[in-house]
Amino acid sequence: MTKVSVLDKRGDKKGEVDIDIDVGDVSPVCISRMVKAYLTNRRRGTASSKTRGDVSGGGRKPWRQKGTGRARAGSIRSPLWVGGGVCFGPKPRIYREKINKKERRKAYLWALLQKIKDGNLIVVEEFDFSSPKTKEACTALKNLGVEKGLVVVNNDMVNSILSMRNIKNIELREARSVNVYDILRYEKIVVPQKLLPEMLRET
Repeated sequence: MTKVSVLDKRGDKKGEVDIDIDVGDVSPVCISRMVKAYLTNRRRGTASSKTRGDVSGGGRKPWRQKGTGRARAGSIRSPLWVGGGVCFGPKPRIYREKINKKERRKAYLWALLQKIKDGNLIVVEEFDFSSPKTKEACTALKNLGVEKGLVVVNNDMVNSILSMRNIKNIELREARSVNVYDILRYEKIVVPQKLLPEMLRET
């Protein structure tokens, strides 16, 4: 059981919340696999290039095989020619790496626990605004000591999203979409207290 301070938008302590995370020993290989799998699964795999068989033209041998003094050539669409096809270029493919559910959850909770131990998980009592005000959002983040980091939101926090979406070095994520890569990538994570249970979800 770990106690985490609950702050308000001015950075004043308003209480504490208990977070119970017990994942035991986690291999660095497990964390590495989760990050690699996440980045792999983000790839769209739509890159494509034309090989010599895809480029139009070049059906006729440009000159006879012997007697011209020039190198042999069978097509003007050879990868050696300007305007020819690409040799070993990319083709559309599916990038997909399966992730074990238990392993994913263990890595996620371990990364979250490290953020808590380092004091970089900032729980805020309430982080919504009466109207979209970027200046007010910047002041609140400054009071919390966050210059770069991740802010956890949900669809109901419309004013918060509108206030912070253009702030430099601040990223917004829905609680359900936060993953191991996000937790490790951003130094500080700001999460409203009402979204904390969702952060500790069954991933």
